[in-house]
Amino acid sequence: MSNIVERRNKILELLAQKGSVKSNELVDILDTSRETVRRDLNALEEKNLLTKTYGGAVAPQKNTWEFVPLQEREKTNLAEKKALCKHAAKSVSEFDTIFLDNSTTVMHITNYIPKNYNITFIVHSVRLLTQLVNINNPKWNVINLGGTLNYETFSTYRYLTISNLKHFKPNKAFMSCHGIDSDLYATETRVDDVEIKEYILNNCEETFLLVDNSKLPRQGVVKVSDIADYDTIITDNKADGMFISRLNSHGCKVDIVPIEND
Repeated sequence: MSNIVERRNKILELLAQKGSVKSNELVDILDTSRETVRRDLNALEEKNLLTKTYGGAVAPQKNTWEFVPLQEREKTNLAEKKALCKHAAKSVSEFDTIFLDNSTTVMHITNYIPKNYNITFIVHSVRLLTQLVNINNPKWNVINLGGTLNYETFSTYRYLTISNLKHFKPNKAFMSCHGIDSDLYATETRVDDVEIKEYILNNCEETFLLVDNSKLPRQGVVKVSDIADYDTIITDNKADGMFISRLNSHGCKVDIVPIEND
């Protein structure tokens, strides 16, 4: 593809579809040289149409600290979220008591947990609760924490949720976050769920953080915890390699899940 406009429009089209691209992928897709791809990415970054990363680029995120509606988040990086959940589900054992947060990433994990396992789930997401109701598995004991309903996240929070949560000590927890910032903290855009996550980190035997490549790194407003407080971080192979190295050097256990190219 020799036309500059066509090439750069194709790059933007791929970013809109996938959220991120790798330079070596673009070389093949555009049938051009690595140097040409580098120039195209530089030109598009100068116009704030993308953000370059190690080995590729990601779609620009204006005001990444802002809250993104649940309906929009559900559609973003769907293949990555499902792959992370499929991998995370391998860590589930029969008779586990599991806390699941209200993220659009973790909501997919119930599709990959063996239906013949006796499991207790603790949830505060209304969307996830509805999903578990529809699965209707008699081997799965579901505890709904209740509390004040947040219409934007379709989950409960505040005093009653926290008070009820303190009756339980799950042995495993699967969570996500808005992003991991440059200081290596898990971050959120709002304070609503921070107290819930802090309790889980302090009282759960084993915690897993599921974050796709778009969240590494990604700034937020509220710091939840040092990223090393999580026992395992699960991300995908499109994540920035240099940032993964920083996580490893920080003492984090990082599982990298392969994502098939479209």
